[in-house]
Amino acid sequence: MKKERVIFSMVIVIAFLAFFASLPLSTALYKRKNIVQGDMISAIWNVSVNQTGVNNNLSVVPGTYNADYTLNLVNNSQVDVVYSVVLSGLPAGVEVSYNGGTFQQQDANNTISFTDIGTILYSAQNKNKTDTLTFRAVNGAAYINNKKIDVDVTMRQSLAGS
Repeated sequence: MKKERVIFSMVIVIAFLAFFASLPLSTALYKRKNIVQGDMISAIWNVSVNQTGVNNNLSVVPGTYNADYTLNLVNNSQVDVVYSVVLSGLPAGVEVSYNGGTFQQQDANNTISFTDIGTILYSAQNKNKTDTLTFRAVNGAAYINNKKIDVDVTMRQSLAGS
């Protein structure tokens, strides 16, 4: 019986030693660091709104006369660009159409937003985009003279296809 105990004790000691000897090998993957070197390539970002020569004074007559505003966008970037237009400070009763589409009504803040309405591809031959905003006043809208509104254009990189 004593001989069996000695053999059993030695087996347990060998098992413990084998376990602790193999432990550093099994955790080595978690202790190593990988250092990666390389170059990061960045694209040129060059977008603008070019309103040179555009008539900024519009006259709208409720129910009879609409006015068109030309918006000229340029993308000289090395990426595709998606843009949005936000009109704010509009007089009550004024609606706006983008490129002949449906007239949009203002929200509670006298704002109209056209979100992600166009794309200018970096690979396009013509990197200029001309859009038309058509303003109209509904019947019964109050006459307002010299009202300034804001036309804000936001451009962002298109991630579609990237």
